[in-house]
Amino acid sequence: MARVDVEFHQPDKPTLNGRLWDISPGGAGLHFDHAVDLVENDVGRLVLRQSYSQEVLEIEAQVCWVSTRENSSLVGTVFGSLLPKKSFLDPYI
Repeated sequence: MARVDVEFHQPDKPTLNGRLWDISPGGAGLHFDHAVDLVENDVGRLVLRQSYSQEVLEIEAQVCWVSTRENSSLVGTVFGSLLPKKSFLDPYI
């Protein structure tokens, strides 16, 4: 399967660019190649883009947990609504 790139947007903060690490109908795990300035309960707009087809899905997401190292971060999120049915993400779930 093709890589899924992610962007996490918050008002008045730089956009965070990373990759999808894991996904379920209710949330996603995100991987960033750098430390992130996120904390539990931060809310933002998550943009998921399949690298091959460039299909895009946008959804509100809330941060549940953050694990940051010097050069890498994992972020767990929960979606503000369920993912739409029949999207490019179906094979990943």
